[in-house]
Amino acid sequence: MATQEHAKPTPTKPTKEHAKPPPMEWFAGYKEGLARMIGQSLTYVLEVRKSLYQIHGNAPAGALTPTQWLTALQRGIVQSSVSAGVVYGTYYHVYHRCSSWNWSPIEANAVATLLTSLIKIPISNAIRWVQLNPTQAIPLHHAARRIYTNAGFKGLYSGYGLSYIEDFIEMALRDALFAWLDAANTKTLQIKHHE
Repeated sequence: MATQEHAKPTPTKPTKEHAKPPPMEWFAGYKEGLARMIGQSLTYVLEVRKSLYQIHGNAPAGALTPTQWLTALQRGIVQSSVSAGVVYGTYYHVYHRCSSWNWSPIEANAVATLLTSLIKIPISNAIRWVQLNPTQAIPLHHAARRIYTNAGFKGLYSGYGLSYIEDFIEMALRDALFAWLDAANTKTLQIKHHE
């Protein structure tokens, strides 16, 4: 008696269409930038005092009163906060865009860090100059002009290589840790749901 053989269904291979993430929201990345801007504005005074301490030690305020000293420290807070928001907003916007093209996290991080560094390094060097001269009310673009006058583009991009490596490692670790914690939290919630 002949037996009827049932053909095994041919497994379908996942296509890129299946694995493609949802379309990127137009504001992707800018939420992170706004959060960074707010955080920078709340910690700017501490950052300036830390920088002064690292360079000059526990230098006295001189003839300035405590109120004048605090006011001097706060100079540049708007420029620094807005710059931080633009830089981090740009980074995460580029990162999300690359991720929407199915790029790996390492590839997305490398490109986002590279593009962001072109605007971050000159801004950071100018901000550092303003922070180290807190008693002078100098706008950020004037500080950048002074650096350019004294050292040209080489001065504006001073420390570029180390800054890129530092940012690449920091953002890669941050994104990887966030993804790991998010996956662990999701798994924990699923286990509690089935209990």
